[in-house]
Amino acid sequence: MAIVTGASSGIGRACAVRLAEAGHRVVLVSRRRESLDAVLATLPGGGHVVHPCDVADPIAARRLIDRVIAELGRVDVLVNSAGVAPVRSVGESTPDLTRSVLALNTEAPANLLHFAWPIMTRQGRAVVVNISSLASIDPFDGFFAYAASKAALNLLTLVADREGSPHGVRCYAICPGAVETPMLRAIVSSDALPTSQTLPPDAIAEVVMQCVRGERLAEAGRPIVVASPSPPPE
Repeated sequence: MAIVTGASSGIGRACAVRLAEAGHRVVLVSRRRESLDAVLATLPGGGHVVHPCDVADPIAARRLIDRVIAELGRVDVLVNSAGVAPVRSVGESTPDLTRSVLALNTEAPANLLHFAWPIMTRQGRAVVVNISSLASIDPFDGFFAYAASKAALNLLTLVADREGSPHGVRCYAICPGAVETPMLRAIVSSDALPTSQTLPPDAIAEVVMQCVRGERLAEAGRPIVVASPSPPPE
């Protein structure tokens, strides 16, 4: 059983499709049921579940994990892909904005992992993949709150992997460059950043599947950088 947050579009959607193709039952999580239903209709296999909720709300996150355990009995894979990336300078980053970015990008993955931890450690095997960002290592100007939230996610992943490893729980942080998603295009135009210099969501989903299949054990806990294509020489 695999839970994917942010499953309605972009990297989350690509991960949900790849997991379903690999035979996993997938719990699709996002705020909008209509978008999740559209993704559900494309998934191969059966037994997939739509669960609309705002994972930034700790109560909603707890209900999600409780439902999965009650109805499906286990959590084998958790992909934390839901995120937000406002571009605001230090001076523009209000306390409310910073709090909201941290709530979705850092606290939500932490809460979901915390709530799922007992079942994951009892199972003796589980994989957690947090979608971080290259901005956690080398941020653009304006990524004051966003970069901080993803850097915190990287360290959260490291600690969780160290604590989970003896119980068969491996945790990964994938740090992509620019990925061709609606979130990217909400902050940068194709004129400023052409598609030739971005990664397709499926390229990140493939790295997620490598982690799920146990092909990147040596990189568990450490940021896995997936760079965007370089611009052509002038």
